[in-house]
Amino acid sequence: MNQTDEKIFVVDPQWAIKYPHAKAGILVIKNIENTSSHPELDKLKVETEIALREQFQGFSRENLNEVPVIKSYNNYYKNFGKTYHVRSQIESVIKGKSLSSASAVLTAMFMAEVKNMLLTAGHDCDTLDFPVRITVGTGKETFTDIRGAEKTAIEGDMMMVDGEGIISAILLGPDSRTKLTPSVSDALFAVYAPSDIEKEFVLSHLKDIERYVKTFSPDAETDFLEVFEAC
Repeated sequence: MNQTDEKIFVVDPQWAIKYPHAKAGILVIKNIENTSSHPELDKLKVETEIALREQFQGFSRENLNEVPVIKSYNNYYKNFGKTYHVRSQIESVIKGKSLSSASAVLTAMFMAEVKNMLLTAGHDCDTLDFPVRITVGTGKETFTDIRGAEKTAIEGDMMMVDGEGIISAILLGPDSRTKLTPSVSDALFAVYAPSDIEKEFVLSHLKDIERYVKTFSPDAETDFLEVFEAC
């Protein structure tokens, strides 16, 4: 990323109008030495999985839906007739499935996502046309999702865009163009949080990602870390 003197993130007034007090967290980490796995990160991953299983042992799906963070996202998703998919990931871990990915940087993001239950997307800064902007879909925007399928934005959904188009949306997920790959060096992590989730909790989540990344890449540098509130 070469535009350190330019704005990294901007807020569309429409987002604040539509979703007052919603949060958007942005973390940019540069000079990452990514790897497929790392023993210290693997140790933290196992600890995260064990803690999650202990915390929610015996919980039914209905019990999980009442956990405040999940309930907050469920309320958002219900407006569109959908359910919060991160809850399903958490259920899988509780039932014994281990977190897995093709690279340590993705593992770091997934670990924080299930630990804190906050919806997170990761992007390669070298593919982004800054600034990134948070806005609201009109139902006319299109993009290619992370699986390569062509998608049309859902009207009213929170989404983030750069100079070339959508990079992620809450309901449709991240795009293919800016996705994290094993060769990533500079990464941007973005978090969406509904209004009743505290700003400090979003910040703590981003710091978890930062800590996990620096576990396997100690020379990585935090270039930007901030949580924005729609107001």
